[in-house]
Amino acid sequence: MTMTSQTQTVVRTRPERSRSRATGGPPSAIITRDGERVLRAELARVRRELEGDMAQRLREARGFGAPAGNDEYLQIQEEEIILAVRASRLEGLLERAEVVDSGMLDGRAAVGTIVEFKDIDSGELIERELVGGHEAPRADAATAASPVGQALIGRKAGEMGLVQLPEGRSQRVQILTVRSAERAPLPNS
Repeated sequence: MTMTSQTQTVVRTRPERSRSRATGGPPSAIITRDGERVLRAELARVRRELEGDMAQRLREARGFGAPAGNDEYLQIQEEEIILAVRASRLEGLLERAEVVDSGMLDGRAAVGTIVEFKDIDSGELIERELVGGHEAPRADAATAASPVGQALIGRKAGEMGLVQLPEGRSQRVQILTVRSAERAPLPNS
């Protein structure tokens, strides 16, 4: 199902998500297509580690004695639990995620766009990709929930925004350009 709004295109790959939200299901997470690829690659890596490396390590550790008195076995079991929890969390996040395709319909800043803006006071030119809050932090990105993201979301080139900083301070910014954040696909992991 593809859903369009004024500022971005949201692609849901599983129709049951919209039903679960309508019946009080968990709120969705907004992630970019690139963020989805990164999370899916991490999930595949964690699953491979659980299915291959971890199982082999447990078999080898069993050879050192009974599990109750075998510190190596217990440590590997603990690592396995941590990986299983990570896989479960990634699966849950991807299940409820609304994937935002890069691109905007009306030139407004949204998740999946790159915004170039100017700090009015210092004159510094800054460029940030607006991403969902569940994506890996990067120096060139701002999450939609961050002060910078909140100041930029929904604005067009030429408009002003106010970044709320700690201790009551603020930073005035002017949006210069807004463009789609198309990225090359990640290599298969």
